[in-house]
Amino acid sequence: MRRPVSRLVNRPIQVHGLCGEIPQVFRDGGKWHRVDCVIDRWIEMGDWWADQGPRVVVRVLTEDQALFDLEFVDERWFIYRVWD
Repeated sequence: MRRPVSRLVNRPIQVHGLCGEIPQVFRDGGKWHRVDCVIDRWIEMGDWWADQGPRVVVRVLTEDQALFDLEFVDERWFIYRVWD
C-alpha cells in the first residue's frame, strides 16, 4: 500500500474568487488551479515567542486532482504543503 507523501513548500500564491475564507482559484508560478472541494480547514497557532498570530490552513483538492494545503497568514496566501 502506497502511503501519501508531502513536501513543505511555503511559497506565496495569487488568489482569486474567495468564497468566505476559501480561495476558489489560485496561481502557483504560471499555472492556475481551480479548487474542486475543500477537504479540511483548521487554525494553527504561530510561535508566540516570535509574536506570530494564528494562521488558517485549508486542505483543498483541485479540478486536476492535486492536493494542497493553503495557508493564510499576515493577510497573504501561501502554498504550505503539496501532497503527492
